[in-house]
Amino acid sequence: MSSITQLQYESQPLIESYWTGDGVRQVAPSESSSTGGKIYVAEFTPPQSKLAQKHTEFDDLLAELERDPKSAEELAEGARWVGKEFYSGDGLTIKTARLRKGYSQQQLATILGTSQPHIASIERGQKEIYLSTAVKLCEVLGVSLEDLPAMIRQQELLNLERNQR
Repeated sequence: MSSITQLQYESQPLIESYWTGDGVRQVAPSESSSTGGKIYVAEFTPPQSKLAQKHTEFDDLLAELERDPKSAEELAEGARWVGKEFYSGDGLTIKTARLRKGYSQQQLATILGTSQPHIASIERGQKEIYLSTAVKLCEVLGVSLEDLPAMIRQQELLNLERNQR
């Protein structure tokens, strides 16, 4: 007898009871005394929160939370915490400047009139930026235009270092 079959016949039942989708508790069938054994197939679906039922896209949920001033401030504080705890050793980069301001990539993109993927590629150093975008970016992040090339170079160095690991 294989270990799987042996386990099936010698172990205690793993499920004693369960709840159906409509919240009714069911008692699991008792074990069979026959040597044939039984296999039960069950599908489990955890209940969704009200927010999860309302939103199918994370971006929609985030946008709703950002519209509420209290939630927006909590999200900004979370971004600042992430910058401090996870990126403090990175030096000054576009990403660290954004996080210090408490902005998500989406928020920064909205302020600059661009898209979140564009901000992500700028932060990764994969996208050249126009002077007009650079000026707006520096104004929003509170850094000087003269510092921007060094910020971009710092991110490129970090990317190279991380890719070599």
